[in-house]
Amino acid sequence: MSRPHTKLNQALKEVKRQMRKLKNQDSKPKTTIKPLEEFPAEPYEIEHDPFKATGQIFVSGTTVHGIETKFLSELSKEDFIIIRTDKTEEKRKVILVLSDKSACIANSFSDEANTDFYIQKAPEKVDPNAELPSKKRKVDDGEKNYEVRVKRGPWTYKFDNVKSVNQMTNEELLNIRAQRVRDKFCWM
Repeated sequence: MSRPHTKLNQALKEVKRQMRKLKNQDSKPKTTIKPLEEFPAEPYEIEHDPFKATGQIFVSGTTVHGIETKFLSELSKEDFIIIRTDKTEEKRKVILVLSDKSACIANSFSDEANTDFYIQKAPEKVDPNAELPSKKRKVDDGEKNYEVRVKRGPWTYKFDNVKSVNQMTNEELLNIRAQRVRDKFCWM
């Protein structure tokens, strides 16, 4: 024979369980956010697609000469120059950009070439584990500071700061230096 209070206790437990279940259904689902340390990410590289460059090049050894090219704006160190022919495609790494019409590559191409060419930017290395740089707002009032060497005494020189709104060339800085004080290294 069963006791009446045990059946009552079982019924009470069942009611409490159902109430908890309803309460959990009404509340938002709980999500746990795992810290980033639990998801180690490996560094990876983003490879860029090649694009047709401006002008033509003549390649002789490790020197690349450009005809109507824009190496300074389109090409940089660690980028690749690609030459495509009917049969092959050759790719070489740029080690130095001298001017808009001259650059150096790491290894020479198989043949000397005078042709159109393609540029592939260097792959970007992304490290998800690296710390992000702090974002500090830089106040740019449009002025640039330049240092001009000025003679002070028979054997000494001093650097004066010159502020300019426009970017100045070395020739303009030399003209400012020549106008201030004459020295044996700078005269007009």
